[in-house]
Amino acid sequence: MKALIVLSIVFVVNVYGADQRIDPLVLINQGLVRGQKATDGDYSTFLGIPYAKVDLDDPFGPARAAPSFEEEIFYANEGTVQCPLTPFSGYARAAGISPVESVDCLQLNIFVPSQASIRNPLPMHGNEFFDKDFFYSWIQNTFVMENEEVYTAAKIVRHFYVGDKDISSDVNTEAEYFNSDIVFNHPIQDTITRLINENASHVYEYVFSYVGDTGLSGAAHSAELPFLFDLYGDFGELMTHSSTEDDLLMVDRLTTLWTNFIKYGNPTPETSELIPVTWSPVTANSRPYLIINKELRMETEERFLKERMAFWDLFYSIYGQYNIFA
Repeated sequence: MKALIVLSIVFVVNVYGADQRIDPLVLINQGLVRGQKATDGDYSTFLGIPYAKVDLDDPFGPARAAPSFEEEIFYANEGTVQCPLTPFSGYARAAGISPVESVDCLQLNIFVPSQASIRNPLPMHGNEFFDKDFFYSWIQNTFVMENEEVYTAAKIVRHFYVGDKDISSDVNTEAEYFNSDIVFNHPIQDTITRLINENASHVYEYVFSYVGDTGLSGAAHSAELPFLFDLYGDFGELMTHSSTEDDLLMVDRLTTLWTNFIKYGNPTPETSELIPVTWSPVTANSRPYLIINKELRMETEERFLKERMAFWDLFYSIYGQYNIFA
């Protein structure tokens, strides 16, 4: 349900000592809404505006129209309410942070350029768009920041992955890249960096790419485990097809590499017909990694996903202090 937000705008002046702040007052269908001038840019924010009402007897059914405001003016300065079971809310609780969750969560956070007026209409940003924007949702649930900062950070990430494309099925590939990077790829790279900084010795990086004759377009996270262990249950289903000669070769190679590392601290103490390459460890200045596929190959010149990992290194250098796990 969409609401007609701006019908008319008046301004209220508040004087605090020698400072003067002009807070916008907006008339919408439910009544008057007072926002606030942003402190980090030339725009105003209207946070937590209810645009519909959840039917608590049928929460997944059609929403009801938002009722008129009970007070003469609705102060739109709090936009932290989240719908229940949002991504990472469980992690937030584990980190000691209690997100404000409510079934009645149909609210808008509106960001309005100061130059906007009836004579000069400009685009406004609101979370009715970001309800389906997984970039915004992830930032909102993973970093403790003001709403303006959340919006800015989400925009940076969104533009990096999808540019100016709309969030739709057309960006499924980019969405998979984003999800893989925040859940697996960059956390692994960050762990390697931390181990190196702690002077850990003999850290070996690898990328498992083998899919055999499964017809899959790529290897998923933990796809190597059935070749290392006689797994049953969830992972066992990955090996229910008849094993091929290549599958059995992969079993021999992986178990040899892993047991060598356990025994010698080096997965390739010597080369052989089974393991014809030397697996080099990472260093403070280089990130070689072993590509494990039908053939084994060392990559020594290009770092793994170097552009995307460099982006996240820079992103966390700016916003990492606000991470709920920091």
